[in-house]
This record gives sequence, C-alpha cells and structure tokens, in this order.
Amino acid sequence: KLRSLINVVSHGGNFLLNIGPKGDGSVVSFEREVLKEIGIWLKKNGEAIYGTRANPLNIELTWGRLTRKGEDITYIFVYDKPDNGELTIPCSFEGDVKAVLLGGEKTVNMSQDKKSNTTTFYIKNMKMDTAATVIKVMGKRMIHKRSA
Repeated sequence: KLRSLINVVSHGGNFLLNIGPKGDGSVVSFEREVLKEIGIWLKKNGEAIYGTRANPLNIELTWGRLTRKGEDITYIFVYDKPDNGELTIPCSFEGDVKAVLLGGEKTVNMSQDKKSNTTTFYIKNMKMDTAATVIKVMGKRMIHKRSA
C-alpha cells in the first residue's frame, strides 16, 4: 500500500485508503497494521508526500519515484538500490545544491554533469528503508533534458 501511495502522489493523484470498519466501528487487525506502518513511514517521510507536486521530469524511473515542492526541493523515493550504488537522474540543478536523507538529515554525496545534464547520487553505503528511502534535494530550480 505504501508504494501505491508514493506512485499515485508522484503522478499527481490523490490516494484513497479503502478501509471498511466492522459493524462495531473497529478496524480489522490486518488493515490496522497496514495503517500503522503507513503512519510510521509518513511520520518520518511525510514532507515528501504532503503538499507536493507530481514528478517534474515526467519520466518513469526503474528504481523509484520523484515529487517536488516549490521551486527548490525535489524528493527522490528509492525503492531498489542499483547494484553499483549510483542513482542518476536526467537533470541538473542551479546554484548551491544539497542532498540529505530524510529523517536523519544525513548528507547524501552527489555530483552533477552539466554537459550531459545529469545528477548522480551515491548511495552504495546508505541503509535502505524497506518500503522506500527518501532523499531530499535542496537547490534552485531544476533544469531537465528536453526531448527533441
């Protein structure tokens, strides 16, 4: 359910939790556990979901999803860490750029190649969240490749 939430939000949609209470108003234990897990994850990573806009690159990424807040924050949701430990997105940022792991604010190393208009994040030694790890990229507006 959590990856479904992220997928919907990264495409600009709203997510409906279809939870039906029993006749006495209580929630089935399985559904309660799902809601608890989503709540725990959102407590740590909710800023990457609430008040965000859809993936600004309008492309599908094999390893995760993107959302955006304002003109200077991009959130990267990592589902699966690539074998080489590097995530490359087809865009670059202007001005001072910083990337941190949400929740702990640990710096994520990155590099930009303005010539190829790509940004690479180095996550080989980063501990991954089971559902999705979130990287917050703070920098001036994103410039993405335009297809010809």
